[in-house]
Amino acid sequence: MAETVTAKVLRGARLLDKKYPGWEKKISLPELDLNSCEVCVLGQLYGIYETGLGQVFEDGDRSDGFKRYHYGFSDLGTKDRMRHLTQVWGRLILSRLAKLFNNGG
Repeated sequence: MAETVTAKVLRGARLLDKKYPGWEKKISLPELDLNSCEVCVLGQLYGIYETGLGQVFEDGDRSDGFKRYHYGFSDLGTKDRMRHLTQVWGRLILSRLAKLFNNGG
């Protein structure tokens, strides 16, 4: 069975939790678009997507397409699939921000 987009995004979020604690507070949801190297999750955190890949992966390997896909930073499909990926990241970020807000953080 194919892994869900949500599972990949959760994996990517856990990786960001280790590499960039509090990352979710740095994302501008109105701008979030995984079709763009500048306003995707990694682009917003590190300035551009490719730089972010080098920062989050310990080996600095930015060329490994599987890693990008495996951690929900990219999709191997169409713009519609990337739009869906953006929506899943957005929902995860909103959920985390709501928890922070409700816990007074």
